[in-house]
Amino acid sequence: MTCIVGLVEDGCVVLGGDALTVDGWTCTVCKHAKVWKAGEWVCGVSGAPVIQQLMRYSFPWPELADDADPARWLMAEGMRLVRTLLAEHGQIGRETTNNPQGMDMRDGGMLIGVRGRLFAIGSTFQVIEAEDDYDAIGGGAQVARGALYALRQHIKWPRLPAAQQVLSALEAAARFNASVSAPFTLVATEG
Repeated sequence: MTCIVGLVEDGCVVLGGDALTVDGWTCTVCKHAKVWKAGEWVCGVSGAPVIQQLMRYSFPWPELADDADPARWLMAEGMRLVRTLLAEHGQIGRETTNNPQGMDMRDGGMLIGVRGRLFAIGSTFQVIEAEDDYDAIGGGAQVARGALYALRQHIKWPRLPAAQQVLSALEAAARFNASVSAPFTLVATEG
């Protein structure tokens, strides 16, 4: 359970994440961030902390060619690398009715930002780029999306800076979802 929020503004992607880890009735506020920067990429992961750690410390984040399409790379190469990494560490392979091959991320997900674009990666490794310039994943996603909708649709000028909008969405998620808690971490791509 968590909340990862992403927002694209002026060619920059801002990601924010909470610090709460929930295991049954036990809650731990963690020191490790659920969002981070890796070269030109920013990433945030919901779900099992081991998946966050593998993606942060073991995933080979590439330097894309100037003319490369990040969506194409994620769909054609990136998700294959993610599945391989997680399978090598026993983090995928559970068969379910909706996923008979057992290739899921154990109910986790990712937000990935690069070159002014934001992608949501679902638990079965689908790559989604929303029409909106924001997205959220995790237990607090609906509240965070609602907060960003209100901020972006109804407060046109002066608009809060992107980082403040992401922080406001995380604060709303923490206020109304028991699986989200401060402190919050924010990271951003170059804009």
